[in-house]
Amino acid sequence: MRAFPPNSYLLLGGLAALALACGSKQTNGPLPTSAAGMAGAVQAGSSTVDTPGSGGEGGSAGAISGGAAGALSMAGAIGMLGGTGGAAAGGATGDSAAGGSAPMTCPASAAFCEDFEAYASAQDLSPTWSTSVTGGMLAVDDSKPFAGKRALHMSGPAGMAHSELIVKQGAPLFPLLGGGYFGRAELWLTSVPSGGVHVNYVQSSGMLPASTQLAKYGWGSMFGKILAGYTIRDTEQGAPVTDCSKPATSTLPTGRWVCVEWQFDGVEPGMHLWFDGSEVSDAVVSKTGTQCATGTPPGGVWRAPTFANLSLGFAQYQVWSNPTEMWLDNVALGPERIGCPQP
Repeated sequence: MRAFPPNSYLLLGGLAALALACGSKQTNGPLPTSAAGMAGAVQAGSSTVDTPGSGGEGGSAGAISGGAAGALSMAGAIGMLGGTGGAAAGGATGDSAAGGSAPMTCPASAAFCEDFEAYASAQDLSPTWSTSVTGGMLAVDDSKPFAGKRALHMSGPAGMAHSELIVKQGAPLFPLLGGGYFGRAELWLTSVPSGGVHVNYVQSSGMLPASTQLAKYGWGSMFGKILAGYTIRDTEQGAPVTDCSKPATSTLPTGRWVCVEWQFDGVEPGMHLWFDGSEVSDAVVSKTGTQCATGTPPGGVWRAPTFANLSLGFAQYQVWSNPTEMWLDNVALGPERIGCPQP
């Protein structure tokens, strides 16, 4: 493990839970629950794991809520795991099994970096990360690192809803400066599910200020295109009272490493997304989206919560005929835009 910059934080464990399930393009609906679909689901403390196969939300995004690390429930998959994170910021875009370059140092603008080099396997991820796996596989291996020798590797079977997620929540990182934050990760995805299959890759949620409600921002895809999502819930396990989205015409690049950057802005409520340093202009959310499957946010504004967590990975909420595979490397979070590594 390499040294963090002076403004870095050592993060505590704990499980945030993801809830996202789209029944159809505009309607909410629970997913069927099965033994296979629930395999590997993690529930810790007061957190709610609402993953594919356990029922959830429709339209755009579910809620991730905080809670202290507690009981662990899992069946044949990765649950809450152990270890400390490495610091990284990216490097040359290699894809060989052994990695094409040495891991880079953490950018000065980042509050937290992770390159997965410090973990021998997924079992070592805790307490830096909590995990939630439903029906798929989560590993740390050398099959396709962006830089260095290891990356996070996620895969899911065909013919079922599934999720493979790592989760960061709570102090001292969250709430990160209170008003939102920037993130960056290197991502390799074999394919993007087509049709009315909703997938989420990046999510962050928390309590709305001066409210008892939970709200969540999320980046994902549906009908093979980028989708920004926003939900509000009265309770962690309740159905969304507001479920809105903004579909884009842009697609997530596949079959190669892509530098994905995002901003969840709580000051001027909105969301931004960049691929390889270029903003995805038709995916920008400025105060509001374009459609709601359920309810309407007060004043039409996607009011940001006090962000308390981050969930990264692959969450597929409907059945797709193809298997999925994804690698994640060189995660960085901070109060300023971090940028992509130079090739």
